[in-house]
Amino acid sequence: MIKVLTPKNKKKPNRISVKIPKKLDSELSTHIEKNCLSKKARSKWISEAIEELSTSETYWLLVQEDWIERGNNVTIQVSFDKPHESLLTRMIVEVQKNLDEETDDLKSSIVRTAIIGKLMKEESL
Repeated sequence: MIKVLTPKNKKKPNRISVKIPKKLDSELSTHIEKNCLSKKARSKWISEAIEELSTSETYWLLVQEDWIERGNNVTIQVSFDKPHESLLTRMIVEVQKNLDEETDDLKSSIVRTAIIGKLMKEESL
C-alpha cells in the first residue's frame, strides 16, 4: 500500500490572546450561542467585527476610549487568518500614529472595541 501525501496549501490561522472583562466574555458567549454559532465561529465573528471597526475613519478614537480594569478579566484565544492579522497590524500602527503615544496591549484594545461595537449593532437590530 502506498500512501500519497498532498501538500497542504492552507496555513493554520495565527492565534492571539486577548484580555476581556468576564462580563463581556459572558455577553459574547450568549450572543454566539443565541445565533447558533459554534465556538470556532467566534473567531470568524471577531474577525468580521475588526473589519467593520476598520471601516470607520476615526475608529482610533473609539480604541482610545477603551480601558480594562484589573481583576475580573479572562484571556480568550482568537484565531486570525493572514488578511485579518494584517488588518489588525495596520490598525495598531494607525492607532499609535494618531495617539502619538505608546499604548499597552493595543491588540486587545482593538479587539475589545470591535467586539463591543458589533454586539451593540447586532443587539439593536
